[in-house]
Amino acid sequence: MFLIMTTKNTKDPDAVMQQAALLNEMIKRERRYHKLYTTFNINPHKKGCFLAGKPHTIDTHLEGKLDDGLLDTITSINKTPCEKYDWPVTESQTIGWFSKPLVDLDRTDRRMYFPKINSEVTKFMEAAWKLKEQSENVRVKKK
Repeated sequence: MFLIMTTKNTKDPDAVMQQAALLNEMIKRERRYHKLYTTFNINPHKKGCFLAGKPHTIDTHLEGKLDDGLLDTITSINKTPCEKYDWPVTESQTIGWFSKPLVDLDRTDRRMYFPKINSEVTKFMEAAWKLKEQSENVRVKKK
């Protein structure tokens, strides 16, 4: 593969030969496991960022045919795991997988419905907290 030239100035030709042999072996290994891909597709495990066409061109007709596999991949990227699979794939997905409530919410039933109730004290404290946050934001902007 490589032309190894030794000159009279080279003191140790064996070291050069060893280095060339290692390099040749490394290249042979790389070529053995190298695959040449001629068809390209998007990664189905990564959320896609698709770019629009050029702004000054008008595409009245699209050339080429529609690839159904690519369309399925693009639509499956944006699905949630609950839409993709029937059951949780990992153990961490079991938490919150079945998020549909067991009992429908009945707002007239006081045992299951606890709305937020404001009294005069809670309204006063809410206004005080808002005022405090606003004054802190003004101080931060001045600095």
